[in-house]
Amino acid sequence: MGATTTMGHVEERSPARKDYHVAWWSLLLFLVSGAAAFAVAEGLASAYGYDGIQDDRAPNWLVLAAGYPALLVFAVPALVTTHYAGRARRAGLSVAVVPMIVAWGIAVVFAAQNVIAYLIG
Repeated sequence: MGATTTMGHVEERSPARKDYHVAWWSLLLFLVSGAAAFAVAEGLASAYGYDGIQDDRAPNWLVLAAGYPALLVFAVPALVTTHYAGRARRAGLSVAVVPMIVAWGIAVVFAAQNVIAYLIG
């Protein structure tokens, strides 16, 4: 598209760079999806008649019935990041794989953390 020079630094304004920056900014969606995932898990547990997943009386099926949808809600930002990073990569910006790896790393660590906490607790 075009390039502008600012104090000796060339800044390119291309669709690939825009998608790359949107991929990084989309990681902020994890803040919202974390709260939404908690609300989904607690809401489903309440719908099934329990005080929450942390309830000592909660059966194993409840953990799956409420935890799996919550994990899917939490992973939505990783899908958004993958979309924009993929567009940037297809446009020739190979470094765009980095925000995608970060996004899926966050989602996998969140899932592993919850599984380990459930198995230990």
